[in-house]
This record gives sequence, structure tokens and C-alpha cells, in this order.
Amino acid sequence: MCSVGYTKRINQELEPLIQEAKQRVSEHSTAEQVIVVKTVKGNVHFFANNVSDQKYEEEKEFVQKLIEEDDAVIDCIVCMWDDFNLDLPSMNFRKLLLAANEENNHAKICLGDGTRMRTIQKCMPSPL
Repeated sequence: MCSVGYTKRINQELEPLIQEAKQRVSEHSTAEQVIVVKTVKGNVHFFANNVSDQKYEEEKEFVQKLIEEDDAVIDCIVCMWDDFNLDLPSMNFRKLLLAANEENNHAKICLGDGTRMRTIQKCMPSPL
């Protein structure tokens, strides 16, 4: 069902965020990954993250900042590793976004080569 028009629309929506992530990865050489989000208000935010320690402090601080700025409803997410590969953000980060605002179920995550996306809801485990 991936038509050329659909792929083009995804590219137009995500390409600026992917380019932002690439720039931020280059600027933050000690980070394992960078996450860039675009909120429904149209604002773009990012943070550099190290997830191997599994403390997720950067994620917690970032989501708290979004809440404090009343900008915690997310439209799109780009998670880029230090080798410039796109991936899902951590389960912890997705849960934090859902706890911040249930509308984040509809936030789109950039996947693959940047031509695919899935909502947070589709990327969460099914309830047992």
C-alpha cells in the first residue's frame, strides 16, 4: 500500500527532522543517539541521549521540559544513532511520552530509511 505519493508525503514531512538529527548527531559526538521531535504546535526539540546505562535521565529531563513548556503533544519523532541509522526510541521514552499525554499514541516515528513511519501505539506491545 506504499504508493509513490504516500512516500513523497512522508519524505516531505520527515526530511527536515532527519536533517536536524544528522546535524545534532555530528555536534554531539559523545552521545549514542539523538532524538528530534516536532510537536503539534510546530516546535522542534531535540536531546542527545546515552541509553546503554539504562538510567534514561536525558529522556526523563526532556519529557519533563516539554511538559513544563506546555508542548508535550508530539507529531513526529526521529531517533538517530551515532552511526546515522534511524530506529525506534527506547520503550522507556515512548512510555514517558504516553504518560505525558495520551494523544502521543498518534505520534509518528520515523523508521527504516526515512520513508516509513509508525505511530507509537503501533510500536507498543499488545496488552496481555
